[in-house]
Amino acid sequence: HDPKESNAYANGVGEYWINRDIAIKTANELKARGFRVGILEREIGAKSIDTAFVNENFKGASLVELHNNAGPSANGILALRGNQQNDNAFGMTLVKNLSASSGMKIFAGGLQNISDGHGAKFVNGLPNLNNSLVELGFLTNAGDVQKIRANNGYNVVMGLTNGFLESRGHQKINSLISMQKTNMLTQYNQQKTNLQNAVANAPKKNTGKTVAAEKGKGKGRNA
Repeated sequence: HDPKESNAYANGVGEYWINRDIAIKTANELKARGFRVGILEREIGAKSIDTAFVNENFKGASLVELHNNAGPSANGILALRGNQQNDNAFGMTLVKNLSASSGMKIFAGGLQNISDGHGAKFVNGLPNLNNSLVELGFLTNAGDVQKIRANNGYNVVMGLTNGFLESRGHQKINSLISMQKTNMLTQYNQQKTNLQNAVANAPKKNTGKTVAAEKGKGKGRNA
């Protein structure tokens, strides 16, 4: 989805932005491990990527398109079922690794039949690649959103990375080397608390230093 599609927002998260962030982080991890990686983004307003171009110029590559689902009470991860068995196997490998690392459940057995033309064009239109379209949880489910965003996306990036590695016959990993397992909001709140405590416990000083600083404002180099 492009960022202007208002129907792709729920629980304070935009489908375009969250998946773009996850894609960049996963690409950085795979690059750090010596893989040649690229990110494909369709033009704003376009319904899909140029599958003919991708199919011709990226032969033998593994490609995943990230989306999110929506539903009144559903939650979990799935991939779209295609015509090629190797694509379905790739999709299930991604889904299982994502579920294991993020804690999200596997929805509908992990593979779901294609219900729209865009999905069919992507999943079945790239016979020269090993590809899958993954629905990375339901944005309408607060629990799924929390799991996607946990540790700044670390868990999801771990699942996608291991999905790629396993599908290509490489050993899976236990930790990422391109990012730390840190909840950025928790880290920010802790830093804020530390700063507040430091200010509260700081020894009281007279205002002379402040006045001097005000008098000297505009002189010398900026910090």
